[in-house]
Amino acid sequence: MAGKRLQNYSEKFKLTPVEIDRISEMINEELKSLDLERKTITRLRLAVEDVLLRWLEQLGEETPCAVKMGQRFGKPYIEIRGRGIRAQSMEETQEEYGSFLYSSLLTQACLSFGVDYKDGENRILINPVPKAKVSKVWLIMTAVLLAVTSGLLVNQLPSEAKTIIGEIANPLLDTILGALRAIASPMIFLAICWGIVSIGDVGTLGRIGRKVISRLILFTYVILGTSSVLVMGLFRTGGTFHSRGTEALFQIYEMILDIIPDNVVAPFMEGNALQIICLGIGVGIALLVLGEKVSATMAIVDQMNAVVQFLMRVIGKTVPLFVFLSVFTIVMSDSLKNLQNMVKVIVLVALFALFWPLIYAMVLARKYKIPVGTVIKKMMPTFLIAVTTASSAAAFDTNMETCEKKLGIPAKISNFAVPLGQVIFMPIGAIEFMINSMFMAGIYGVDITLPWMFICIIVCGLLSIATPPIPGGALTCFTVLYAQLGIPAEAIALSMAADVLLDFLITASDLCCLQAELTLTTEKLCMLDVQKIKNKNA
Repeated sequence: MAGKRLQNYSEKFKLTPVEIDRISEMINEELKSLDLERKTITRLRLAVEDVLLRWLEQLGEETPCAVKMGQRFGKPYIEIRGRGIRAQSMEETQEEYGSFLYSSLLTQACLSFGVDYKDGENRILINPVPKAKVSKVWLIMTAVLLAVTSGLLVNQLPSEAKTIIGEIANPLLDTILGALRAIASPMIFLAICWGIVSIGDVGTLGRIGRKVISRLILFTYVILGTSSVLVMGLFRTGGTFHSRGTEALFQIYEMILDIIPDNVVAPFMEGNALQIICLGIGVGIALLVLGEKVSATMAIVDQMNAVVQFLMRVIGKTVPLFVFLSVFTIVMSDSLKNLQNMVKVIVLVALFALFWPLIYAMVLARKYKIPVGTVIKKMMPTFLIAVTTASSAAAFDTNMETCEKKLGIPAKISNFAVPLGQVIFMPIGAIEFMINSMFMAGIYGVDITLPWMFICIIVCGLLSIATPPIPGGALTCFTVLYAQLGIPAEAIALSMAADVLLDFLITASDLCCLQAELTLTTEKLCMLDVQKIKNKNA
């Protein structure tokens, strides 16, 4: 088999343990041709085996099945079908698992993994995305370097030539921005809505999920709010921030009321991030509560989510071009000092990315009367993998092992909370959004008032939870965030350039914060094995 392609293949088979092993092994061998990471292939193979074994248990042996694989629209796919009654998923039959294990986590590994039931058939659909030959970091940095060099050279040309070049570059940049705005709002809505639905059922949400999710969201805002207070003195603030406190409070009150949209269309037409997020939460909870009664609607939402994420991946491929055009126009307009300001953003976010894991380590050390160095040693393997790969999916196995064997979190908690937490608990990512917003507000003359800061913190926290775990996801969030805060769209390119550099450290820091927060949450649930966390050799 040549290149990163799956050969066209189709076969019918009977559902038996032997056939499941054979199909699993065949998928394993075929995926190796796509240059996926070994851990990703193993995780995907186990996911397929889990689903097929449930089919065997619920549909019975000798159930007619079929497997197909090949290329669809130039992308590899694997599809498995089994005719019969609807097979319950792992999330519906075992409370200790959450569907984030199959959806969000595999999506972080550049995989689309779907299990559904349609027209009397249970189906598994996998869309593995081969690993890119060139890393995103090098593409973005190359784009920035070329843009700065090209911009400086163009500045030496006569004004007529500069005008012609600007008339070519600016419409192209506007076109990419237009496509990005068109997809950003529905993507955020669907990411939140489907994320809630993917919890599985109201029972799981009530037993363990409510406690875990509420603490993760709460401490996202505790960390974000504290960080905003610490950096406030570094930024220019508008007069209303200090002097017109009563008026500012009324403005905040009106903004809170404005979170509830008047209709379902206006938030998407206006790009109102808070209203879109509010709609996503409301629809997601409604679908989760109604369950089987709205199974058809759930299937539509799932399919729409897949379509929008596919479109975002396509648009995400234009990120280097978008960054090039944005930086190029900035250099042409003699605003090169704005690029220098991003060094401040990078340094400040990096300091917080080191500060908060250390604070968490000190809290654990004091609470359980162990040296800080012991806590850091337990977290270090996960940190090192994440900081060298910028991938929470790559660090997943080590993260699970650390939580269960070194921190004393039982499997019943970790199997649900770790995959979920890697998706929704990104406090350092929220800090990055906040600091970028404050710097860009200063650069583009947007006053940092008390109401503005309130909205900034709320939106940054929600977007960190809703960040789609796919290439280009951060680009979508910056688009929504800056539209909400009145920051010009051209600021997005600078923020994306900083995000690419910071992504490694932010990912590692978020995972360490997650480990510590889950440890504290597990103790609140009276389920923590304290002896394991105190064991220096564990």
